[in-house]
Amino acid sequence: MTRLFLTAAFLSLAPLVHAGWTNNAPAISVLGKPDFTASLPNGPTATAMDNVEGVAIDPTSGKLFVADEGNNRILRFASSAAYLSGSAAEAVLGQIDLESDLSSFTAANTVNSPRSLHVDASGRLWVADQSHHRVLRFDNAAMKSNGANADGVLGKPDFSANTATSGASGMNAPAGVVTDAAGRLWVTDTENNRVLRFDNAANKASGSPADGVLGQADLNGSAQNRGGAAGANTLFTPFGLSMDGNGRLWVADQGNRRILRFDNAAAKANGANADGVLGQVNLTLNDTLPTSASTFDFAYYVTAAPDGIVWVGDFDNRRVLGFRNGASKPNGAPADIVLGQSTFTDNSDLGPSNRSIRGASQIAPGKDGSIFVGDYGLHRVLRFSPAVELKAPARVTARKGRATIRGTSAYASEVTYRIAGMKGVRTTKGSAAKWKAAVRGLKKPSTRITFEAVAFDGRKVTGTVVVKQ
Repeated sequence: MTRLFLTAAFLSLAPLVHAGWTNNAPAISVLGKPDFTASLPNGPTATAMDNVEGVAIDPTSGKLFVADEGNNRILRFASSAAYLSGSAAEAVLGQIDLESDLSSFTAANTVNSPRSLHVDASGRLWVADQSHHRVLRFDNAAMKSNGANADGVLGKPDFSANTATSGASGMNAPAGVVTDAAGRLWVTDTENNRVLRFDNAANKASGSPADGVLGQADLNGSAQNRGGAAGANTLFTPFGLSMDGNGRLWVADQGNRRILRFDNAAAKANGANADGVLGQVNLTLNDTLPTSASTFDFAYYVTAAPDGIVWVGDFDNRRVLGFRNGASKPNGAPADIVLGQSTFTDNSDLGPSNRSIRGASQIAPGKDGSIFVGDYGLHRVLRFSPAVELKAPARVTARKGRATIRGTSAYASEVTYRIAGMKGVRTTKGSAAKWKAAVRGLKKPSTRITFEAVAFDGRKVTGTVVVKQ
């Protein structure tokens, strides 16, 4: 238990949106390995992974999906198991069972080197099946049985085709998938150096053409800009992508060592310019720069979290960078948070521990502000979570034995309190983020009330308020 005694006369009660993150924080749980120091086994089993790529949380069930790329499969973890170290997967897609690794044929129930994952608001799982050059859709994925067939395919005319193609209906090594609030699917078509947009994607027939494109002037060409100079409207082997709640599309343009931001992406014309960039000082540079808070070396994945932090998997620098209020950052702005390294200038290749990341892949927001990070090189999924925080006045004055105490907490699911000299634990009113306690029956000149903010996984912090009358 961490104890926090509040000594100031009155502490600010502003919401603590980001205050809990600290640089080089340790992960608090791990999947794919029995503990933080294990390097083997790599599977395929229900508890082992090999080269983790995609991670995604199903908003309808809370279940976690993991693209176990080296074992050519998608693992599914129950919502409770996802937060416990060493948990076993409950089911698998892409293989017939949790011990198989078959990738020699292309079908509706196989995957080959799956990359990023996304689960939409209706519980559909979208999979970038990279080596099959297609995107698969699994409806009601939380309930699929082992080895179940996909329900749809884009990028190929059917489930047996696997040739790399271009044009409006083709894909070549897709890596990123995400949907927006209107049901549009966005795909990074990596080797065609573009992002494809499919409107009303869940209702499209297999093999349907895309409706729009970024990174290329139109949907007919094939990699016109490959290897060319970086620009506001070009992409070079883009990888991960993310959509925030305000319709901004974030693209990890890894070949150009940058993250691009497209505001109001759904309204963009084909080949439109990006509106902002991280990792470079402007939209025309792709310089190789020393490791720092404002540079990337192989910008692999990007995730815009609900709290406004934009997380970047900086693969070759073996770290994750966090940009608070990322959408408001100017071009080339430095990151505010680093995980996996001790400072913003380190990129050390570290052995397995609760602080090391050997190749950050996809990042998925979890409960109460936590994030799941795919650790490709150490074959595991790490969960990081900010410290639980609590704010309240240090002292209040009671009248006729009554007082109302108000406060806030961050990254907690519940705030309770105990009154010295009285029995029982009481629960505050309101939300955990903004709570109040109406205290009655106080008789002493001074009474200590101990508040406790508790996260869903049991982590907690306490604070004491002195009530005088």
